[in-house]
Amino acid sequence: MTYDLHYLSRQLDERALKAAEEFEIEVANLLSSAGVNGVNSSRTYLRFSAAGADVAERGVKDAIQFAYNYTGEHNGEVFNQVSYCAKQMVDKIVGIARSRNSPVGTDIINKMEVGLHERNEIILDNFRHGMIGSAKLKNDGVINIVQSNSPGAVLQVGSGNFNKSAYNKTQGSLVQEIDRALLGPFE
Repeated sequence: MTYDLHYLSRQLDERALKAAEEFEIEVANLLSSAGVNGVNSSRTYLRFSAAGADVAERGVKDAIQFAYNYTGEHNGEVFNQVSYCAKQMVDKIVGIARSRNSPVGTDIINKMEVGLHERNEIILDNFRHGMIGSAKLKNDGVINIVQSNSPGAVLQVGSGNFNKSAYNKTQGSLVQEIDRALLGPFE
């Protein structure tokens, strides 16, 4: 399959920035609700850590699914680009957490950084082996719908490239393709 690595790189960079923005929002929400325990309490930094882990995992999985959908590959340069994106996400999230740092939070943020890198290693190892979580990576299915404007025309639906005779022979695969589309990308 032919694809543009520069496009892939730009899209993955955008996902790293988006993850950082999401974490900034989480931090702002946590800080606004930290009044009772104090902004510099260890509880606040533990919440930073949990929010960072959630944002990073969602972001890396989104990057993986995008890269796989775009390229159909999960190794070589595609893997390297996704791995770099995952590292950028962690670096940006940890940087944001450190910018709010106090002596109370230093150890927690250091542990958060190590934990995020370890979690990324697991997620990326799954990607390298064609998995996302416990599901096999798969490309989005293609469903074509053809409608003719002629009188008495019948709506035709088929999966992939098809014609009327193919539809009659592949109704089972069509139903499976529709079921997969309804389940979403993480069947």
